[in-house]
Amino acid sequence: MKPSRLLAGCAAVAVLCAAPAWARPVLFADSTTVMAEYCADVMKDAQLFYAPSSRWSIGAGHMELDDTGRNHDHRETYGRLNLLLKRWNLESAQANVFVWGGAGRSSTTITPSAVPDPGEHNHGGPVPPAETRTFDETTWNSGGQVDFETRRLYLSASSDAHYSTTFLHRTDNLQVGFAPYAHEVNGLATWFIVSASHYDGDIEENTQVALLLRFFKKRFWMEAGATIEGQPQARVMLAF
Repeated sequence: MKPSRLLAGCAAVAVLCAAPAWARPVLFADSTTVMAEYCADVMKDAQLFYAPSSRWSIGAGHMELDDTGRNHDHRETYGRLNLLLKRWNLESAQANVFVWGGAGRSSTTITPSAVPDPGEHNHGGPVPPAETRTFDETTWNSGGQVDFETRRLYLSASSDAHYSTTFLHRTDNLQVGFAPYAHEVNGLATWFIVSASHYDGDIEENTQVALLLRFFKKRFWMEAGATIEGQPQARVMLAF
């Protein structure tokens, strides 16, 4: 390989390592990462991770699921360990395989609909109030991600599940991103992202496709947009 091509390849890899994409749970050695996510009518999530090395990180998160049709509200606080299983530093690209797992406590509130029983004869009287139930339990979290990135193309697939003996919430996500220009190490990177997410479990099953605009520079990253139905989505990350 010619020295010029080798230097160019090293520079490209340096750019990739210095510009993490969303949802990479392990970033730089001795770094702290704060992330937040908002998906209208689906979920809100915040995470804080510390990476002692570039191979693993540990931290905590808080997730809230919105009622999407079953009068079912769920809040969960959890601890999690993230591992980088494999990284490929190619001449002008990078690929990664991550897995994670953890445990936490959840609070679930179920409010049944106040619908009168057809067999009851209340003679036009008021419908008795529905009984709201709230219960806490131990929950588990596990998932994984595979991603590939060049200076102009980004691909990722991930799956994340939160579950207990009575509850399940799973998100499967596929993202494809295109950059209109090849960014420099200290420059502003811009990406157009198509993101498809499938939500399943104890909320109403649904699939959303979102169009997002992503920006990042050094250790700050953000993206925002909306689904094709007009529901807003936003994510932000800060590493220090």
